[in-house]
Amino acid sequence: MNNQRTVAEFFAGIGLMRMGLEQAGWRVVWANDIDEDKMKMYRGHFAGGKEDFQLGDVHELDADSIPTVALATASFPCNDLSLAGARRGLVGQHSSAFWGFVRSVERMGTRRPPLVMLENVGGFLTSHEGDDFKDACLALNSLGYAVDALIVDASLFVPQSRQRLFLIGKREEFTVERVGETPSFYESQCRPPALADYILRHPEIEWSVRPLPLIQQ
Repeated sequence: MNNQRTVAEFFAGIGLMRMGLEQAGWRVVWANDIDEDKMKMYRGHFAGGKEDFQLGDVHELDADSIPTVALATASFPCNDLSLAGARRGLVGQHSSAFWGFVRSVERMGTRRPPLVMLENVGGFLTSHEGDDFKDACLALNSLGYAVDALIVDASLFVPQSRQRLFLIGKREEFTVERVGETPSFYESQCRPPALADYILRHPEIEWSVRPLPLIQQ
């Protein structure tokens, strides 16, 4: 199968990640979620969704059932990364599903996608004083991914402020880049000072930080 610009969508929900990716030219060929009601809504949103969607617990997925793709996305549960979940973090009942995603990618072996993208609330960066985010970065490093991180606010596109943190891993023959403190590093719309400071304070993480273009409103 030609896996160029193809996506495996973990924690698919009702398909919001897919909506954005398809507008950018990506093609979701596989999706997973544990919630049957969300699966029904997902299938209602997308033609062919029935063939794409695998209902089940991420911790119990058979890696052989996951197709070879260019990108794996994971909008894993945010409950335990927010005040609503008492900030239990990646050990919490819901947000610990992140580790199911990591194990699934690990078990894909040589078929691991060249790109992975995690998405969650801004509180992911500060959960357990930043240790949860560090653990996530190091987990991706252990699978061969160098990482970059962005915080995107919906106010750049719509009249509503809603921040989301994206952690992007790149696997194929990546070059780890030494992160330096420069004025431009702090001027990005999507790398606010708290995130820029975090990156600079954690040289033990294998970063691949890219220059970011200006987002035109």
